[in-house]
Amino acid sequence: MDSGEWRAQAEFKGNAGFHINELYSPWKRWHEITSDYLKARKHDEMLRVFQNTSLGLTYESALGEMLDWKSLYLNNRRDYISGTQLSIEDVLFVTMGCDVQKDRLELECVGWAQDKRSFSLSYDVLLGDTSQPEVWAQLTDIIQNQTWTTPNKSELKVALAAVDSGYQTQLVYNYVRKFRQNVIAIKGNPHLRTMVGYPKSVDISMRKNKVASGSRFFPVGVNIIKNELFSLLRLERPMPNEPYPPGYCSFPEHYNEEYFQGLTSEAIKEEIFRGERRLVFKKLPETRNEILDGRVYARAAASLHGLDRFSEEHWTKIKRELGLLNPVEKKEKKKKNFLKNL
Repeated sequence: MDSGEWRAQAEFKGNAGFHINELYSPWKRWHEITSDYLKARKHDEMLRVFQNTSLGLTYESALGEMLDWKSLYLNNRRDYISGTQLSIEDVLFVTMGCDVQKDRLELECVGWAQDKRSFSLSYDVLLGDTSQPEVWAQLTDIIQNQTWTTPNKSELKVALAAVDSGYQTQLVYNYVRKFRQNVIAIKGNPHLRTMVGYPKSVDISMRKNKVASGSRFFPVGVNIIKNELFSLLRLERPMPNEPYPPGYCSFPEHYNEEYFQGLTSEAIKEEIFRGERRLVFKKLPETRNEILDGRVYARAAASLHGLDRFSEEHWTKIKRELGLLNPVEKKEKKKKNFLKNL
C-alpha cells in the first residue's frame, strides 16, 4: 500500500468511513484470512460476515443477494433536513407509506424530486392497539397537519398516504373512507407485474351492517418496487460538486443503524417458476421488514400521485406553485409554451 492513496468519495463532515478488502491489511496474513473463510463457509451467517467485513462485498447466500446496510449508513446519509426544515429545493412532493401491525403503525414520509431522487423526511412508530381509535387519530394528525418547510418558506404536506390493508383489513377500509383523495388502502401482491394495479372495490362491515363496494384498495407490485429500490440503493454517492444520479436515495443524518438494517432486511433472488424467471424477496432471519414495507408503500403512493407520468409542464406547474421559478425562468417558460402552440 506504499504506492496507494485514499480518495474521498463524499464531503468530509468529521467522520470518515473507509472501504477496502482485508487482503490489503498489513496486520493479517493471507493464511489467516483463508483459515477464517474455511471456518465461516459452513455457517451462512458467519459467511455473510466474512464476505462483508473481510472481502468488503455484498453477500449472496442461499437466500439471495443482500444489500450492505453498513455501506448505506455511511454513504447515503446527508444533511438536508433539520426537524421539518429542508435546506434543499429538490423535494417537490411528499408521500407516506404506512405498515399496520397489532400494536403499532410504522410509517415513512418520503420527498420526491423530478428525476425520481428520493429524500426520506421522517420515520415514525406510533405505538398503540390498532384495533382502537387512538393510534389512528395520531396518524390522521400527521397526514392532515404535518408540514415540511422549503428554503423559500413554502410548505409541503403529505400529498398521498398509502396504508397497508393486509392486517386490520376492515378497519383500514373504514379508515380510508374518511378521506376523499389523499389516503388510500393498498394490498401487496408479489406477482403483480406493475407497480400499482387498478383499484378494486370491496365490501365493508360497519357494526351490524355491510356496505357493498363501500371502499376500495390498490394492489401493489411489491417485488417490482423492491427490485427498483434495491437497484437505486446500489448507486454510488458522487464526488463532491458532482450531481447525484437520478433515483439516488438520500436519508437524514440522524437515522440510526436499525433503520438501515430494516431497509435491507430482505434478500433478492431469481427463481424459475413454471418456466419463467421471476424475482423473489425473502426476509432475512432475525430481522424486521416493516421499514422496508413502509418505503415500498411510499413509492407506490408516489407512482399513483404521478411520479412516473408527470410531463415537463406538470413539473413546471408544481415548481411555480412552490415559488421555485424566478421571474426570468417564468418568462422563458411562458415564451416557450407560446411558441409551442403557434
